[in-house]
Amino acid sequence: MISSHILPELEELCTAVAIVDHGQVLAHGKVADIERRLRYGAVLRVHVLGDAEAVETARSHFAADPGVASVASTDDGQVEIGFRGDDDAAARLLASAVAAGIRIAAFSRAASDLEELFLQVTSGPVATASSEQVA
Repeated sequence: MISSHILPELEELCTAVAIVDHGQVLAHGKVADIERRLRYGAVLRVHVLGDAEAVETARSHFAADPGVASVASTDDGQVEIGFRGDDDAAARLLASAVAAGIRIAAFSRAASDLEELFLQVTSGPVATASSEQVA
């Protein structure tokens, strides 16, 4: 058992965690399992093939979907989507983009890290004096 506030280190060392805040265990188990239980949204990363116009077309297409909360494009042909759906909805989103003629080289859910998960569980900053993470 390790108790630490250095979350990146814990991610590398531990297979399971318990998130403790103000003396109460808020979540425990494998990081992926905790994330699945808490998931109310995700970030999808899409690599669009083509020029800036193709990326903008993809961005506009994704923005029109009701499950999409936000869409941003990057300089390297990536589109990052704030998404409020499950895996089936993500599959439908991808299928609709392909059907619309958008050339997609990669489509994936961005992995969340332990710090992001901790913030989601505690709904506050990591650097509170009484918060601790136990792995």
